[in-house]
Amino acid sequence: MQQPKRELIVLKTQPITVWMFLFLAGVSQAGVLPLSFTTVLVPAAIAQTASPDTGINPRSYSPDPMIDKLIRKELALEDAGNFEGALSVNKTIVDLDPQNVYVLNTMAGLYGKVGSPGEEISWAKRAIAADPKYALSYINYGTALATTGKASEAEISFKKAVTLDPKLADGYYSLGVLADQEENFTKAVVWYQKAVQVQPDFAPAYFNLAMSCANLKQFDAASIALRNLLKLTPDNTEAKSLLSKFEELSKAPKP
Repeated sequence: MQQPKRELIVLKTQPITVWMFLFLAGVSQAGVLPLSFTTVLVPAAIAQTASPDTGINPRSYSPDPMIDKLIRKELALEDAGNFEGALSVNKTIVDLDPQNVYVLNTMAGLYGKVGSPGEEISWAKRAIAADPKYALSYINYGTALATTGKASEAEISFKKAVTLDPKLADGYYSLGVLADQEENFTKAVVWYQKAVQVQPDFAPAYFNLAMSCANLKQFDAASIALRNLLKLTPDNTEAKSLLSKFEELSKAPKP
């Protein structure tokens, strides 16, 4: 349920499970700017982390040709927005490779995408059990916990993720969303700044950083964040409109 509009901007919505790095910047008619946690759908991470030591061809997702083919099919279904179909294919992959942390975590992410946080928690736990040092599993686990109202447990999970991988921007971003949900905008700013520090092209973090700064009446800082965002998304009309508003507010006489 959306909270009543505050003096300028309200950054309070129910947590939304979204595709990784999806930008949900639009301003609703009620003036509420939606926040979102990230859901990690990561079969591609197998290719991204491939090296001669893994035995995986960097152009493939698995050394097993059958699994590689299935992962490509599953990715195509994700790209088409057919997440139920992607789930079905990924279940087959799990049957073939039941301890593959990438595949298990993808199951968690897909269940988050279709709005089943209970299943997302279950599969994220399986991924963590398969490899307790795989940071991305803690992102999906924390996202599902937050979606079910377990903010304190979610915070622990996100902090575990960034402890395991200090360069994981999704972890800092998700911690920022939690802080925003609690209307602790000062804390949120710190987390969003950390997110863009480790990943300078993370557009959603710049957007939420700008909104948190605005809620603190730090309009100069909010404007800087939006300018950085517009370097990444130059056609973003919402960001342009907000930038104009914040620049005007920054010039207004201080009370």
